Amino acid sequence: MITAIEQALQRCNPDKFANLCRLYLAYRFPIINATGLVIGKEKSKKGTPDNFISDGDNYIFNEVTTIEKKQLIEKLKGDIRHCFNQKDISQEKIVRIILICNQEITTKIQEELNLYKNEINRFTKLEVIGLDALATIIFRDFPSLAKEIGLTIDTGQILEMSEFITQYEKSKFATPLSNTFYNRTDELTKGEQFLNKSDFLLITGQAGVGKTKFSLELVEKFIQSNSDFIVKYIRNNNQLIWEDLKVQLIKNKKYLIVVDDANKLKSNLSSIITFKNEFKEGNIKIVLTVRNYLKNEVEKELKEYELIELANFDKTELSKILSSPEYNINSYYIDRIYSISKGNPRIA
Repeated sequence: MITAIEQALQRCNPDKFANLCRLYLAYRFPIINATGLVIGKEKSKKGTPDNFISDGDNYIFNEVTTIEKKQLIEKLKGDIRHCFNQKDISQEKIVRIILICNQEITTKIQEELNLYKNEINRFTKLEVIGLDALATIIFRDFPSLAKEIGLTIDTGQILEMSEFITQYEKSKFATPLSNTFYNRTDELTKGEQFLNKSDFLLITGQAGVGKTKFSLELVEKFIQSNSDFIVKYIRNNNQLIWEDLKVQLIKNKKYLIVVDDANKLKSNLSSIITFKNEFKEGNIKIVLTVRNYLKNEVEKELKEYELIELANFDKTELSKILSSPEYNINSYYIDRIYSISKGNPRIA
């Protein structure tokens, strides 16, 4: 499969390759500024760097290169030079330069680039990712990126968080997940405490109470203080999941897995729990959402777990959402909406 990914990367035109690299960086870092791509199009534009990431008061610069092998070293040296020569910020603020290219990087090339970079600035770190390394990263850490280059390596049930949100919001009946989160501060604190001491957390409540939205916020909060965990979302599509788990979960890494609507997984839920047992305790933490009237089906599969039950919002909590700038609803209609919805966010 890695060979197939390498071949697919070789077939990418420069604009496609640049966009794929941008997506890869988006999985590594929370905010990517893609200054080398035209907004709204899969088309490159001139400028340095191609992408940049804020790192506190400093910056990480990225340059993407698609070029023939014989011109590779000089082009990569040029990328390094351009990063240091740009006039927007001082050299001292560039803490790392990440070069990604569509050719193989040998130790000789890496060493020559290191020496060249050190002649200009010894303190900025240099990271060089060749085509073979990028293929390995995609296969090992971000299999969903393979879909961007036309490959299917699993059944598509294990998703990155952003991919899960996109798929979820495609449904006509789904409420948005990308809007602002309000309320439930006590439940979030409790949820983070539970995840720090337990490998299983069950989130339950009636339909429309906001279990999925809550899981997203809880994951963000947990990852802030546990950045070594990789987040994966699981969404059932009625296919066996065992091979997906083998492809996407690597033994020496830590994962926070969210199983949305866990009762729908049936036998796959047993597979997930069995697969988890092959990892060191604490290296896989699993959050499961389930409607309260189906909670018993999931509880049968779990031995030890923590539980958070989400209730409908009271009038004050619902008013906070409806009067926010996203909705801007006046008090008269808030009263009517609360009366009809009984505090259920989806109905409201």
